[in-house]
Amino acid sequence: MINPRNASTPGNYFSLVAPLFLLSSVFSSSLSAQESPFVGEWLLEISQGSTVQGTTNQRGILAIEMDGDELVGFLENGPIFLSVEDNNIAMTIDSRNASGTPLERYFDGAISGRQMSGKFGPPDNASEEELLVCERFPGGCIYPSGTWTAVPYVPVRPQSIEPNPVDISGAWRTASGSGMLKWTAALTAKGQQWHDTFNVDLDLPSLRCASPGVFWLQRSAPEIFIQDHKITFITSSGVVRQIYMDGRQPPEFLPYSAPGFSSGHWEGDHLIVETTLLNAGVRGYMGEMYSENSTMLERYWLNSDGTLSGEMALNDPENFTRSPLQRTLWARQDIDNVPVVGACDVDSFFRQIYKEELMQEYIERSDRRF
Repeated sequence: MINPRNASTPGNYFSLVAPLFLLSSVFSSSLSAQESPFVGEWLLEISQGSTVQGTTNQRGILAIEMDGDELVGFLENGPIFLSVEDNNIAMTIDSRNASGTPLERYFDGAISGRQMSGKFGPPDNASEEELLVCERFPGGCIYPSGTWTAVPYVPVRPQSIEPNPVDISGAWRTASGSGMLKWTAALTAKGQQWHDTFNVDLDLPSLRCASPGVFWLQRSAPEIFIQDHKITFITSSGVVRQIYMDGRQPPEFLPYSAPGFSSGHWEGDHLIVETTLLNAGVRGYMGEMYSENSTMLERYWLNSDGTLSGEMALNDPENFTRSPLQRTLWARQDIDNVPVVGACDVDSFFRQIYKEELMQEYIERSDRRF
């Protein structure tokens, strides 16, 4: 069985998350879809200790598919390194830590019946210094450790699509069991070309206090207000989203914007939101562009324990061969909690690039701003 811990240089997530056409070079099996018990969609859950908040559970959708005679894998529709031999499985899945630094989780495990389980941890050649970072500064760890399980994914859907609104108003916070953040997505040739020439120091919108876009902002637990004609989300960064529930269409000359125009309706007790008129933007830290033709589809529902789940898909065939997915799990905040709105100093960005004599290059890259 190929061990992904030895398959690439630690810290180099570009080599780990190979383009789809390269995955065949790291997998040697001729199983058919009917013969492989791994094929299908799985709800992957990790339990990761030694984090800033303590033990953290995260969930994501793991899809394992046949590509010709070979198995390929995706987490939240982003490609992963995958190796399967008999009932054993090894995966390398890229993500990021609390400081935004890329990290890799190296998974080893096995399948038994209709469940997979195992452990993840550092590569065999991780240095002592790198391991000490995980112990002393969990938020900066690039090789986290923990356990994982995966069971067949069954989407949560209401028993009836007849509207049955529920009260999701109030202030929310991120809860354990929220979504796994997949660092890289499956890109088209156009999207890959943009990504290859992205300069994070000069092009990342959030560095100059520009909105990173609604898909990224939805990782921030909001405060939600409900009126008869609309539902309002206010994120911790102060961005306001108006979700119109009365069937209205956007005005003819409404400009594109970072939040876009959102229409919502209830399917049973699930809130469905479709967003259009999105500014072109950059998904997260990676420089993965999405176009003005992109749309976002969201679904929210209350769980029996009072938490609020969310699923989001960013649809943009111009730049992504598979729609990036994102999921959240929010718990209600105490009514006495005072939300802290994030602050951003745009002057610090321009002072820095001026000091480093990058101002002219920044101006020449003006086509990178939306």
